[in-house]
Amino acid sequence: MIKLIKISGFLSVILLCFLSCNTTAQTNKNLSTINSVSVTNTFGRGGTVSITATKDSLISVNNSIATKEIPTKSSKIDIKNWNSIVAGLNLEDIKNTQSGKSRGYYDGPDEIYEIVTNNKTYTLTNVSDPVKSKQLKNLKVILQKMAAQK
Repeated sequence: MIKLIKISGFLSVILLCFLSCNTTAQTNKNLSTINSVSVTNTFGRGGTVSITATKDSLISVNNSIATKEIPTKSSKIDIKNWNSIVAGLNLEDIKNTQSGKSRGYYDGPDEIYEIVTNNKTYTLTNVSDPVKSKQLKNLKVILQKMAAQK
């Protein structure tokens, strides 16, 4: 009887350890909730460049006379590339980031980030806070590299 109590106690402790462990799916909620991300640069009268990534595709549109680095095209991406795109995004920081003023009214450049989740769409324009905009700048660099090489 005592042996049975010891065994059941030991199994209870092991079960509790397994239940308290976090899996990668539980800890990285960004990977499952972000549906698409996009970066759009406007150049006033010089046009726009837009790059949009979803879980399975990357679409870049260049309607600009200001730059030709990003071609207009669409391509498929794999889950590894998608994970590298969204891995650096923290939705809590995105929620607390304030947009700046749009300069497009005066033919100025605008940098617009859009992050679409299951619940909400976040649109950030000309983020000026250097700490909070770091993850957005990294997102822009990753998307530009992917759009330029594919």
